[in-house]
This record gives sequence, C-alpha cells and structure tokens, in this order.
Amino acid sequence: NVTIGAPLAIPTGDGLDDFDPIGPFGGPFVPADKTYTLTNLAAFALDWIVTVDQSWLTVDGSDTSDGQLDAGDSVAVSVALSDETLGMSGGEYTGLITFTELHTGFEQTRNVTLNINQGLAVTPLDTYFAYASLQDGMVGEVIPHQFVYQLTNLDAESITYDVLDYPSWILVDGLPDEQELGAGESVAMFVTIDPTAAAALGEDNPVDTITILNSSSGVGDTTRTVSLTLVEPVFDSPTTVAVSGLEDPQPNGPTYRFEIGVTEVTNEQFAVFLNDARDNPDNERGAFMYHDTDSGDVYINDAESGESGETGSDDLITKMFDSSTSAWITFVDDSYVVDPDFEDHPAVGMTWYGAVKYCNWLTIDQGFPPAHRCYLESTFDDLTGWRPATISADDWADGDLNDAERLVLVTDYAGYRLPMDDGANNPDPLTDAADDYNEWYKAAAWNTEADQNTLYGFGRDVITGADANYIASGDPFDDATTPVAYYDGSNQGGSFQTNDTDNSFGLHDMSGNVLEMLQGRHNPPGLLVTTRSTSYIQGSQQVSARSGTFAGSPSPTVGFRVLRAPVPLLGDGDGDGDIDLLDMGAFQICFTGPDEPFADPTCSIFDFDADTDIDLVDFAQMQDVITGP
Repeated sequence: NVTIGAPLAIPTGDGLDDFDPIGPFGGPFVPADKTYTLTNLAAFALDWIVTVDQSWLTVDGSDTSDGQLDAGDSVAVSVALSDETLGMSGGEYTGLITFTELHTGFEQTRNVTLNINQGLAVTPLDTYFAYASLQDGMVGEVIPHQFVYQLTNLDAESITYDVLDYPSWILVDGLPDEQELGAGESVAMFVTIDPTAAAALGEDNPVDTITILNSSSGVGDTTRTVSLTLVEPVFDSPTTVAVSGLEDPQPNGPTYRFEIGVTEVTNEQFAVFLNDARDNPDNERGAFMYHDTDSGDVYINDAESGESGETGSDDLITKMFDSSTSAWITFVDDSYVVDPDFEDHPAVGMTWYGAVKYCNWLTIDQGFPPAHRCYLESTFDDLTGWRPATISADDWADGDLNDAERLVLVTDYAGYRLPMDDGANNPDPLTDAADDYNEWYKAAAWNTEADQNTLYGFGRDVITGADANYIASGDPFDDATTPVAYYDGSNQGGSFQTNDTDNSFGLHDMSGNVLEMLQGRHNPPGLLVTTRSTSYIQGSQQVSARSGTFAGSPSPTVGFRVLRAPVPLLGDGDGDGDIDLLDMGAFQICFTGPDEPFADPTCSIFDFDADTDIDLVDFAQMQDVITGP
C-alpha cells in the first residue's frame, strides 16, 4: 500500500486507481463495480466517509458510505453503477469518488469514466408481464393487450437490425419490412400475445424472450422477456355489455367505452365469492375478511389475513355482509349456501365494503394483473383505506374523485369496479344529469335508437307494473325481489304478463327491483355512498333520482352491478377493440405536430412513440395498426 495523506491508506497502482466501466446502451457494463480497501495506519481509531458526485454511481448501495476504523483495521468499499445507467444514451460520462478522513479532513479522489457505446438502443428495459384467464382451454382477454418497445439508432450512420428467436405465442408487429434505421431514428415494436397459441402450451406461466440484434456492428444486441400468467377462474365471467363512447354519443356523457353487468350481481354469484374468499384466507382473494361461522356474517378483519371463527371478535364492528339481512344466503355445514328458489335474485345484505371487495376478488379471479385492481383495502380501524386506487386517504375522507382521478381510473385500470355517477361535480344530491364520467346514468337513460335520454331505465318515459318491480307493482313477488331480468316480455307463470324491458344497450333492471350502490360519495363529505334506481318498496323513481346509503350498513333493498373500462390498444381512441375511421378522426383532433405536447390527456392513446406530442411519426404508426370497423 502507498499511503496518500497518512494515516488513511487506499491501494494504488495499475488497475487500482480509477473505475472505467464500458458497455452498450442498457448494459451490461464491464466492470460493473470496483472495490477499494481503506486501511487505518494510525495508532488510534479514525472516522471516514466516501462520497460520489453523480446519481448514476453508488457507494455500498447508497450515495455515501461512512464508518470508523480501529487502529490497523481495513474495510472494503464497493463503488458501482446504479440502474440509472441502463437508460443513459451513448457517450462518455465522468464522475468522482472522494475518500475523506474526518480526523484531519484530508481528501483523496478516484476518477470514474463510463463509456456507453453507440449502437442500437431498446427501451424500456422492462419485462412484458401479461395476465389472462384460462377456462375450458381458452385464453381470455390479455392485460395489458400489448407492450411497446422503442428501437433507436444511436450511431452516426444507418444500421440494420433483426428481431428473432421468439416463440409462436409471442407476436411482434409494427416493424417496417426494411429493417434499417437511419442515424438517430426510432421505430416502435409492438409485442402482443396469441391467445390460441398460448392456450395450446398447456402451461400456467409461460416465459420466453425476444432477441433484438444490431446486424451492423453487434453493439446493443439484447433480449426482452415476455411473461404470461394464466389464471383459471372459479366461475364464469359476468355477462356484460359494452356501452360505447364515440359510436353511441350521449350529449355531455362519457366518450369512452365501458362494459357493465347486464343485471345486478345475483345471490348465486355472491355466494361463490364468499366461499372462495373463505377458502383463501392467506392471499388477496380472502384478505381482510373475518367470517363469523356462527351467524354467517362477514366483517372487515383486524389483520390482512382472512380468518374464520364463531361469533368473531368484539372489536370487529364493520360488516361486509350480513346474512340475516340477505335472508337467502346462509352459512350451513361450513359453507355459504343459497335458497334454491332465490339463486337468480339480486344479492342484498352486503355493505359498500363487501361490494368493492367482490369487485377486487372478481378482478383477481378473471385473471387481471394486480395493478388493475380498482380498490385499495385495509383493516377495520382504517376505513378510509378502503377507497378507489386513484385517490388519497385524506381526499377520500373529505369527498370524491375529481375528474383527473376519474380519468386515471378509466384509462389505467381494467379491473371490475362499481359504476360512477357525477357525484364529484353535482351540487344536488337528489337528481342527476349527463356528465363526462356519469357511467350509470348513460347506461340507464340513454336510448341509442331514439338518440335521447329517457325517464326510465328500459328506454321509455312511461312506467307500469309490467315494466319494473316497485311497490305495489302487482308482480307475484310484490314487496320482495324478483329474479333478475324477470321483465322480459314473457307471461311469467302464465299469470303475470311482463313487458320487454331490456334497454337499447341490453341491460335489465336499471329501474326497479333493488337500489344499486355506486362507487362515489353521496353529497360529500360524509359516510353515505350513492345509490341509484328504485327498490321493490319504493315508488317508480326516474333514473335521474339519486339517493344514498351508509357505506357500512347492509340493507335488504340495496345490491350492485359491476362495471369495467377495458384499457384500449394504442390507436383505439373509442376503446371498441378496432381501429377505424372514428379513431382516425379522433387522432386528427389530437394531432399537434413535433415537439408540441398535447394538452388533453386522453390523446396519449395516439402517442405511439411516447414523446408527449402527436406528430407524423405517430401518424405512420397509426396507419400500420388500422384495422377497419
């Protein structure tokens, strides 16, 4: 050792002084780290600290490292590259490592020179994690639908590249026939999953790679990983219908596509959820649930894990489900069972917390990624922890989602949730109108055939006892629920003639039978959540009427239906699964030209190269992916 500013010594000599990693864009870099040994040559203890001056460097995993050395002792300090270097462009970068002996303040330094070779850059570095359901040998909707990688030429001259060595269940699209990139040019590579080929694999979690080669020089040769997780649901996916935005425009209403349950969730469906959640106490399916095996009630638990037991804990006071209120779902012989005569009646007796837990459970069961669950969950003593995923606890305690938070929920979360109305923008708690995010009102009121809103949820402005289940409507179940979709135009039991009351979207019971819990607050702040429709013990309310129920209080007249907003493909502006002239028209509205950021966040669906503008580069990609209606 050569002592530099004794008594703290650092080895020097050939290869010991400086740290000079080199490698292509995205790594790997050689060497990836360098170790320096500090030795105390004094007869007493010394304090020391090592720092770096660049964020792309780390010392023992942090930006500094320090300690104390006894006389004659040594310590190894590792200087390494941080993950920031993986996204840095080609070129030379310099940094400095400073070793300071704190007794005298004497400093010693070592230089760092990082060279990132020019060549082919592929971003991002992330794995494409895809999820889907697998049922009866069929793969369902894959989420995310696609993953986009950007291939960029960092060289001063043109290069050629190849994309190869990927299996048949991985599809690569969007690349030009001539795989050549000019200096500084980029191209988008779209990666998707072939559901048929994936199902034929017979695997639960196939994982493979795509190889991207710089055929000109080999600089930047890399791979990207694709992982598909297949989940086998415990029950069939709920029957939903699509409510389109651009194809079925409601004045002032939602312009995006969403899918909503044809009917309310039934007793049979809710019992499947309760039983599966109880069978899975140690994972997300049954988390935060306490099942009282004496009463059949379900409480929000005081721990993340699910539990079961007789009578429960005195501390557990907030219910998810109340068996006596439901009446038709009871706990018998260690499972939840439904009275056979009421399996197809709307489920009641759950609280708002039970409804959102059902939505999260259904999202998991149908194979959606964890990041697409629409609600956060918590223990019984943190009820604001139960809230939509896009709002803070403080804001949820005081009110409802604002439009920016609603937009993120619509565009980034494909899982199941409760419908929204315009609670955040509505000063009147008792009535309603069309709004950008008023999903329930559009589904209930808008008549696509007449191009107008109607007063009742079956597409007409007049209601009779043959149209819906409300108080004294005359049906055989008067003052109780009817089966869902009971009013279908048939003569029920040969004694009660119904009118056909599915609306122009194909939805049943948007007026009558039970009140439906929605996602948002009713007249916030407060503990009430919004309910819509009419119950069997109320008069024939119009679909514009709003009411509320306490989030933690079960009711025999309140149920719910589920909704989801599919995350659209890039270019699919109306989210209807195709890219056609309607989408091209929306693209033209969003077009900004180069280096002009778009102001409307919904225009991000057309930003193929993720550079915050909509320009001719994006237009070229739009032409590549257009399918027609």
